[in-house]
Amino acid sequence: MSISSILNIAKNALSASQIGMQVTSHNISNVNTKGYARQAPVFEELSPSSIGGLLLGNGVKVESIVRYADKYIEKQLNLKNNEFQEQTIYSQYFERIEGILNEDSNKLTSYITDFFNA
Repeated sequence: MSISSILNIAKNALSASQIGMQVTSHNISNVNTKGYARQAPVFEELSPSSIGGLLLGNGVKVESIVRYADKYIEKQLNLKNNEFQEQTIYSQYFERIEGILNEDSNKLTSYITDFFNA
């Protein structure tokens, strides 16, 4: 193993650690942000080199950054939001019907009463 490969492993490790620190800093910065979900880096080893029948590691890299959120809560939030939107539509239609059947403008109640009294 040459000095350049050793330095390359060190460079990869420092780069991966730096990304990890940036993600941690981002989490700390947004701790009080409403709706923020914690993130974490996913580290993965680089494929090893085969030298003389031996496998020598090549360091680590950041494969991805995952967001930790409760999927159940997100699903429930989406369902309740859909129900709220549905109720808003119902409310708009009922307000229109109420405007059409407004007792002050067409005296519907008195007409119904007269009908049943006749």
